[in-house]
Amino acid sequence: MSKQILVMMCAINLDNQRKLLEGMIEAAKETDSNLYVFANYVSYKDKLEHIQGSYQIVKLPDFKQFDGVIFAPNTIQHLPAVEHVQNAIRESGIAAVSIDLSLSNMGSFCVASYEAQYAMVEHFIVKHGAKDIVYVSGATFRPEGAIRYKAYCDAMEEYGLLVKQENIYNGSFATEGGQEAAYAMLKRKELPKYIICANDAMAVAIIDIFKEHGIRIPEDVKIAGFDDSELCELQNPSLTSINKNQHYAGYHAVKEILAQIEGQPPKKYHIPCE
Repeated sequence: MSKQILVMMCAINLDNQRKLLEGMIEAAKETDSNLYVFANYVSYKDKLEHIQGSYQIVKLPDFKQFDGVIFAPNTIQHLPAVEHVQNAIRESGIAAVSIDLSLSNMGSFCVASYEAQYAMVEHFIVKHGAKDIVYVSGATFRPEGAIRYKAYCDAMEEYGLLVKQENIYNGSFATEGGQEAAYAMLKRKELPKYIICANDAMAVAIIDIFKEHGIRIPEDVKIAGFDDSELCELQNPSLTSINKNQHYAGYHAVKEILAQIEGQPPKKYHIPCE
């Protein structure tokens, strides 16, 4: 009999989430399972009332009607919604897997974001001799954004380099955030030569605006992203980035749910980035 799997994952229009979903769909087809995806999309600039209204979608499904749930908390930029889903999972008692964040009493697939972001900063320092690196962060109030920012800070400090406040821009993982960071950098007396972004969307936004102002990439400014999205290949030259293996995580999340349904205890996996 087909298993019914609930997926709670927002902003599925973004490449990172799309890869996760593609992996889930592939595994669901192989195992004759059904996926029910509840998703929304909000911008970091949206007003609070719009955000609150949009996230009412997490209250629609009756978790007890499903055999298992795959939950991507880092894609949900509204803490009350995250807490609601966690409570619903706990109360339902169904099989559960968390993506990119280890939570108690459920399986998880977490990528090695800290190690990968640290390695990228280290690469800029060792390979390119960078001493003053700008960092465009994600939403640091969420675990994934905080982890990547910490990796940047730790790598800089490890090599005896200062983390300057003027070199930190909060891009909130959004294209608009990257655009705002780019315009702010253009106003500086001296344009940064090295920029690392917490995701590809922000990096590409900066590149596009810099090119409009005649700035050459990578000759004048070297920029790196994170996620290895399709946006990277559309750049000329292609954007240096980090592959999070999200298709793998989505695929095996379904397999983990099915294993739990068959009586296996929840397992936690740490996936290396590429």
